[in-house]
Amino acid sequence: TGTGGDMTLTSDASFDHEMAISTGVCGDLTNIRCDDNSVGQETHTFATTLDAIYYVYVAHWSGGNTTTGTIDITLTCAALPTCTAATFDAGTIDDSGCNPDGTGTFTVDIEVTDVGDGGNFDDGINPPEPVVLGTVTMGPYNTGDSVTIEYVLGDPDCDDTVGTFEYTCPLPPPANDDASGAIDLPVGDTLCETPVLGTNENATDSDEGTNLADCSSSDPEGDVWYKVTVPVTGEINIETSTTGEITDTVMIVYRGTPGSLVEIECDDDDAVGLFSLVELNATDDGIAPGDILYVRVWEWNNDLKGTFNICAWTPTGLSIDDDTLSSFTYYPNPVKNTLTLNAQNTIENVTLYNMLGQEVLRATPNTINSEVDMSSLSNGSYFVQVTIANITKTIRVIKQ
Repeated sequence: TGTGGDMTLTSDASFDHEMAISTGVCGDLTNIRCDDNSVGQETHTFATTLDAIYYVYVAHWSGGNTTTGTIDITLTCAALPTCTAATFDAGTIDDSGCNPDGTGTFTVDIEVTDVGDGGNFDDGINPPEPVVLGTVTMGPYNTGDSVTIEYVLGDPDCDDTVGTFEYTCPLPPPANDDASGAIDLPVGDTLCETPVLGTNENATDSDEGTNLADCSSSDPEGDVWYKVTVPVTGEINIETSTTGEITDTVMIVYRGTPGSLVEIECDDDDAVGLFSLVELNATDDGIAPGDILYVRVWEWNNDLKGTFNICAWTPTGLSIDDDTLSSFTYYPNPVKNTLTLNAQNTIENVTLYNMLGQEVLRATPNTINSEVDMSSLSNGSYFVQVTIANITKTIRVIKQ
């Protein structure tokens, strides 16, 4: 008969035996324990319900075996607790004390369904809270705090730990979390001259367009927004690159206004590494000088938070004399070692930049034909800025 506490049954037999413990009624028993752990003694400890009847079954370990012998069974009852603990849940965090700027507090709500012998909830910080039926609120605690709450009755048989709770109020999303807060991108003159530092820290999911990316397996999540005005050339390139944290982006460029944006182009990996590059022009993409384009950027798969660079420029240049550069040619592209430049006028300067806008090579050929040795440069894309008759043109070449 159960005492309401733990009971231990130990069996010894003169043969290799097994012992099972069941509850219920004959013909409808439910096993609590059924083991054959050794060739000697079997011991099982189990929790009991007060006044419940338990049945103990002993048999030879092998079914059908006819071996007989003696059996000794010992029952040991653990001392019953002298107290009745309160019944309560594991506690839930309430973050209603958090502020929009990420500061604030949180509390822990404990639901008590039975006060038992009473007692207190103690966090070691604030005065203990008495156990009462219903909700007991502990705290407040500062954002980022970690606190352990104990149930204290003053009897080791009933004292217990409610749990350890830690919570940090969420920081605000970036200002360009939605299209309505898009950050303006300056347009460089034939080069990524003014990269803008972007971040997706605490960015949320925007609800714009179809919220799908037809150029990637990663749909927009944790995205941020930029906007740029198409320059007088009618051509614009928009590109992301690394700052050492984010290593993979996806980009969609739209026309229209927030709430009714229409996709122009989507790109995943056309820039250096796994970054994004969208190249648009008036002839092929239906854009015109003065149009405002919206740029949506997110980290591929939204599983890394950090910073990245984004920039815009016009590949034709904002002040290029087409007649002067009409005869300018260059080859091969892609290039393995040497890039050849030919012009009708003197090539005064040649400057190479990597995709971060950093200068990696400079030359002053002062000839109409020039060869640029790129053998020492790493593989990837480069901007080659060529000055002819005081007019500058930038071309993009790929080093293999």
